[in-house]
Amino acid sequence: AQVAWLNRQLFGRKSEKLRVYDPTIPDLFSEEFAGLRQGAEEKRDEAVKKIEKATCKAHDVTPRDYLNDVIAQMPYYKKATREQLSNLLPHKWKLKYPECVLTKQKEKFSN
Repeated sequence: AQVAWLNRQLFGRKSEKLRVYDPTIPDLFSEEFAGLRQGAEEKRDEAVKKIEKATCKAHDVTPRDYLNDVIAQMPYYKKATREQLSNLLPHKWKLKYPECVLTKQKEKFSN
């Protein structure tokens, strides 16, 4: 039992812990990957902007109506192109269904 316990201590989960990042240790590849890191950060920022543009809240679309419609259409988009899928984004979807815009629904409830 003691040998089994020692084996678990030596080769178990405790041995799989990663080192904590230490900023005082010099990075050998920092110069080589600086350009790649900057490019990756720029692409990440672009993706975040696209996601922000693609939200229901940003376009005053009722999320429930939007998701119900898009999920119902998904079986027809199995082999769709990127352009066809982009037509399902909220800012393009609300052009097809202007009755589902949040501001109009708010007016209905306030009356």
